[in-house]
Amino acid sequence: MLLLFGGQLAQEAKKIIYNYMINWGMLVSKGRAKAIGVSWSPEEEYALYTLGIPVDLVRKGILTKEEAEDELATKDMLDFKLIRSMTKEEIKTLANELGVAFPEEAKRLEIISLIKNSKLPDSDPSDNQESLE
Repeated sequence: MLLLFGGQLAQEAKKIIYNYMINWGMLVSKGRAKAIGVSWSPEEEYALYTLGIPVDLVRKGILTKEEAEDELATKDMLDFKLIRSMTKEEIKTLANELGVAFPEEAKRLEIISLIKNSKLPDSDPSDNQESLE
């Protein structure tokens, strides 16, 4: 009888502890925390929520709109996490810069897909052969 009570007590304690634990993995994956156990600083929160800078850039230390635009301009634009955070107008501009043709009535995700598919054939198969040798 004592073991049964002790088992029930342990289960209840486990439930209480689980309900009050912070799920850092979920917070990080949704961009609500910088890393596991690390919350955003006030400057980083300002960059994220007021300036609208993507989470990936803020995690790299980019806290101003100008730095973010420079990073996006110089960065490989096929970082699809960043592209998915862009507005439809920004994606259209990027597609035009990359020379990707798309119909005017195309939806945002369709344009992203066209950008992705247009860049896949550009890779040189000989690059892969050299790395295998």
